[in-house]
Formats: sequence, C-alpha cells, structure tokens
Amino acid sequence: MPSLPYMQFYVSDYLADTYHLSPAEHGAYLLLLFNYWQAQQPLPNDDRKLARLLRMTPDEWAEVKDNVLEFFVLDDGFLVHNRIERDLGKKTDYSKDQSERGKKGGRPPKDKTKANEKPTLSDGFQNEKPNESEPKAKPKPIDKNRIDNNRED
Repeated sequence: MPSLPYMQFYVSDYLADTYHLSPAEHGAYLLLLFNYWQAQQPLPNDDRKLARLLRMTPDEWAEVKDNVLEFFVLDDGFLVHNRIERDLGKKTDYSKDQSERGKKGGRPPKDKTKANEKPTLSDGFQNEKPNESEPKAKPKPIDKNRIDNNRED
C-alpha cells in the first residue's frame, strides 16, 4: 500500500489535547502519529521498536512513554489511535469512491449541442444593448475654466 502524501492536522484539537506535554513528549507523539499515518496501520506495542521509530534511546522513551501512550488504545498487541483510524477510513472510502467513478468513465460527457450554442441575452436586454456598428461618441474635452471656477480657495 503506497504511503499517503499528506494528512489533515487540526492544530486547535491537537493543542487542546496536548497542552500538558513536554517538548520531548510532543516530538515523540507527533513522530508516532506520522509513522502511523504513513504505515496506515497501528503501531507495535514494543518499546524497543517504538524507541527506534522515535530516534530515542530506550531511556529517553521510558521518560516520555506514559504521557504519550495515553493517546493510544492497546488492541491485540498494537497501539491504535482512534482519530488516525477514523481519518484513514475516510481516506480509504474516498479513494474507493473515486476509483469506482473512474471505472465508470469518470464524469459524464457534456451535451455537445449545448456546448456549441452561444449564450444569448433575453429579449429585454438585447434591445438595450448598443449597436456594435454605430460609432461611439468621443468624450468631450475638460473645460479647465469650469473646474477652476468651481474650486474653493
């Protein structure tokens, strides 16, 4: 399965849920989220593998582990993140829907008879439209005296 190039990230939700995390815990949590998204599957519940994913020593991971793992649910030996699972499901559903549409030929073709017709104005507007063949009136030159007389000094 190819990796997904982007994920939706709701900053306000993230900050509301993680206000209590230290900078190291933020980094660890975000790296776990990113790895989960790219792999499109839950993370292994294995401290050695998680530390390696996070580019941390086992001791560094042990320091941040409890606060970071509060965002995951343990299920059959894997760490599941409900928000990521929901977003992956939406992405998968959307991709399947687009694939089905493509198999059916994509968008339906436009009606060619309508595409070749030029839009017309209703009769009420056509009468008000100036005749294109009639010459347009030239603008009158500005009367400098009239402007100077109207000025208040």
